Amino acid sequence: MYVPGRLGYSRELRTRPPGVEWVEIYVPGRLIYSRELRTRPPGVEWVEIYVPGRLVYSRELRTRPPGVEWVEMYVPGRLVYSRELRTRPPGVEWVEMYVPGRLGYSRELCTRPPCVEWVEIYVPGRLVYSRELRTRPPGVEWVEMYVPGRLVYSRELRTRPPGVEWVEMYVPGRLGYSRELRTRPPCVEWVEIYVPGRLVYSRELRTRPPGVEWVEMYVPGRLVYSRELRTRPPGVEWVEIYVQGRLGYSHKLNARLLA
Repeated sequence: MYVPGRLGYSRELRTRPPGVEWVEIYVPGRLIYSRELRTRPPGVEWVEIYVPGRLVYSRELRTRPPGVEWVEMYVPGRLVYSRELRTRPPGVEWVEMYVPGRLGYSRELCTRPPCVEWVEIYVPGRLVYSRELRTRPPGVEWVEMYVPGRLVYSRELRTRPPGVEWVEMYVPGRLGYSRELRTRPPCVEWVEIYVPGRLVYSRELRTRPPGVEWVEMYVPGRLVYSRELRTRPPGVEWVEIYVQGRLGYSHKLNARLLA
């Protein structure tokens, strides 16, 4: 529930009946932003429809025939944004292709050889954005590496030892962005900590007691950003409510479900 011009922001709790899912509804120019409930019939999936210049943004329902998947199609400068249906032959996966300066954005089909995965390559200042193919050796995963001010963006390969997970590390003002490796003890989860105005961004470890979930807390103008813990009663889910106009920004009950 979002009402601009008021003074609050939080995620309250609301019970979600069985077989019912959340649906976002936003009408620009009005005072309503909410996540409503809508029943999703069996075999029917959500499809997003947005028409710029109009007052409608919704997630409608559409039946997806067996063996057919969604494909996104966006034509800038026109009034159409939709997720259409397209058949995906066996052994063929989607590849994203975007050419800025043109009127096309689509997810095309491209055959993926066995044991070969996608790697993103982006060269700013050129008209090429694509996801190429590269062989991934067994036991080796991708790591993102971005150097601003250069023309390189790629997903490199790095070996991940057993029982070790990735942790993101970003230092603004430097030329490095990487995902490092760090051991995660059993029953311990990651907690994001960010201190604006400093050069530190990391994902720390914190124990999560049974039946307790994370809650995000952020106060602009201060140096604190953390994900706290709060108990979520059984059968109850989170709902976002925001009231702006204060210097504080907080997610009172803003838990990311980790189950």
